[in-house]
Amino acid sequence: MEKIMKRRIQIAGVIVVSVVIVVNVFFLFYRLPEKKEETKQFQVMKFNMGDIDRAPEGKLKSIIIFGNGPSLRGFDFNALKKYPRIDTLGMNLAFRYWQKINWWPTYYANFDVVVGRDHKTEIVDLIKNARKHKMKKFFLRDAKLNQMEELKNNRLLDFLEDRRRQKGTHILKNINMISTGAIAVRYALFYGYNHILLLGIDMNYVEMIKEAESVKGIVLKINETPKNNPNYFFDGYQQKGDLYNKPNTDTAHVASFNELLRDWKGRTGNKTIHAAIYNGNPKSKLAEIGYPYLSYDDFVAQCDMRTY
Repeated sequence: MEKIMKRRIQIAGVIVVSVVIVVNVFFLFYRLPEKKEETKQFQVMKFNMGDIDRAPEGKLKSIIIFGNGPSLRGFDFNALKKYPRIDTLGMNLAFRYWQKINWWPTYYANFDVVVGRDHKTEIVDLIKNARKHKMKKFFLRDAKLNQMEELKNNRLLDFLEDRRRQKGTHILKNINMISTGAIAVRYALFYGYNHILLLGIDMNYVEMIKEAESVKGIVLKINETPKNNPNYFFDGYQQKGDLYNKPNTDTAHVASFNELLRDWKGRTGNKTIHAAIYNGNPKSKLAEIGYPYLSYDDFVAQCDMRTY
């Protein structure tokens, strides 16, 4: 009996030694991937982004989002044709300028209901000519456009209302403050862009220019086309008869970018991506809020790296 017990103990010892050897060999040749240090240049966002044309891990997917502020005056939009890997997004009434220079962005955004309804004809015309101008999507807020017979079931239209009704948590839900610039950035993130430059988002508005009058509440009307419009990068941006919302710089624009910054840095969910959002104007209020500055030239140079 004693011999049998000794034999069993010997066998157990051999088994333990064998298991230890196998485990050591496994970790020697099949090490678990080490956690990489986060690149300081790119902040981490955690939320459900969806699966819309996401950039492969480690690859740059770049976009320039154009506001319409005066810092953009003189910018050479057509020079962007040299950089086919950089997509672009333009907004609101800038199509009046694009028509003059025959340049069109990849995406169009308008989340100002007053401007959208006042210029519905021009926006519909823009949508109809999307293929001609090589425009991919239109991010809008007024779902009534979708009820127009000529635009029914148009796959180029992406309405904020529809996104906010979707189940789950993502960057386009639970938004308290709306400005076209901030929501446009959210759409870029939602569509998988991880390398974003903001140009012309200055937020240094003159709240009431002399050519405007109050119509109702915060709605204003342009009585005379401004010869020198201090709020925009070209003087014909606003024209006689235009209706628009009072800028409300701090309570609308600044607040919406503050909310975006909080979501960008802190929202949690089941997806994690790396994304950089840069401000291209050091004098913009974006700098005060906390968006890091990067010049247009440096942004373009980063795009040539292709990876991060």
